[in-house]
Amino acid sequence: MAVSPAQRASYAEDHATKIPFETTPRPLAGPGDPRHVTHALLAAGWTLTSAPGDLRIALAGPDEARHQLVIDPFASGSPWRIQSVDWTWNASFDRMVPAEIIAGFTDGLLHGPRRGDRSPWEHMQKAGWAVERQPDGTGQARSPAPELPIRAELRPIFNDSSDHLA
Repeated sequence: MAVSPAQRASYAEDHATKIPFETTPRPLAGPGDPRHVTHALLAAGWTLTSAPGDLRIALAGPDEARHQLVIDPFASGSPWRIQSVDWTWNASFDRMVPAEIIAGFTDGLLHGPRRGDRSPWEHMQKAGWAVERQPDGTGQARSPAPELPIRAELRPIFNDSSDHLA
C-alpha cells in the first residue's frame, strides 16, 4: 500500500498544526504523530497487516517480511515494537518517545548499514553516550542528554543464554 501525494500533503498540513510553535528540546513537545513513521514505511513498500478499523497498527517489511512494526495503544509498557520475525532482535519505545527518533531507527531498516559502518556501540560512544560493555557481548548505553533519558541494551532473551541476544 503506497502513500499517495495527496495523503502526504494531508499529513504535512495536519502535522503543521500539531505543534504551533518551535519547541526545544524536541522531546518536550511530546511524542508527535505516528504517521511520521508509518507513511515512510508504507511508501517504502511495507504492508499493512492489521485489520481495517483495528486501533492496533501492524506493518510487515517488504524483505520477505523479516521485519515487523506494531503500534499497540493498549500495551501496558511500550506501545511501539519493532522486531525481526524470528525474534533475533527487537526494539521497543514508550509513549513519549518522539516519532522522529523512531523514524530515525526505521530509516536504518529501510536503508541498511552504510559501507564502513562501525558497531552501534562505537556510534553511541562517538556521540557521547555512556557505554558499558561486558565480556559476554552484552552491554548497555545511556544517552548523554538528561532531558532525553534513553537507554539501549543488548541482553539475553531466551533463558538468559548469551547465544540469543536482543
